Amino acid sequence: MTNLIPKLTDLFSDESRNGVISNLTKFFLAFPTMPITIPISGIQAAIFTSLIGFCGFVGGSGDQSAHVLQGTRVGAGIIPSIFVLLGILPMLFSPITLAKEKELSKFSELRRR
Repeated sequence: MTNLIPKLTDLFSDESRNGVISNLTKFFLAFPTMPITIPISGIQAAIFTSLIGFCGFVGGSGDQSAHVLQGTRVGAGIIPSIFVLLGILPMLFSPITLAKEKELSKFSELRRR
């Protein structure tokens, strides 16, 4: 996998110079995050539906109780916020700093010439 990413990055830069980026390239550039984001979004949806079910949500009913509305607010606001904060944690420990990013950009620019 580590050898694949630089090749895909080169492919992406070649395609972006031509102004055409294929769907396959977009897929492979997003692929490293898929094993994490897909299950997490499923977990978040399961928590939300369980929460509103626990609060007494009745599907098809025009009116919901105040308890259900509060559960919906928590499920649609606080739960996603918690997941965002959890997603920030790995970024704090990322080995790519601003200096490293500039170094990689300079290397990439020199390589294109």
